[in-house]
Amino acid sequence: MTFYVCLLCFTHFLELCRQARRFFDEAREAGGRALVHCELGVNRSAALAVAYLVDSEQVTLTQAVRQIRIDRPNVLRNDGFRRQLVRFAAERRLLDHSRRGK
Repeated sequence: MTFYVCLLCFTHFLELCRQARRFFDEAREAGGRALVHCELGVNRSAALAVAYLVDSEQVTLTQAVRQIRIDRPNVLRNDGFRRQLVRFAAERRLLDHSRRGK
């Protein structure tokens, strides 16, 4: 099972996350794994991995970024990708400050 996507820019980040989530979930359900990579392994692949953790595991954005950085410390250096992840997490009420009032 393969999921290829051209990520020249993340103009449709939310739709891409939905498609990737379906692929990742199918891989997990089949007992498999998913390899997420991009040309440098710094921004695009990390953004998808973080978004998946936020969406599927319901962890905060900060928790997801920390988890990814355990194995790959030099990721998400691009402001544009970080802003989109903040928007993605905010829509799910999974920014750290949006959980404080609960």
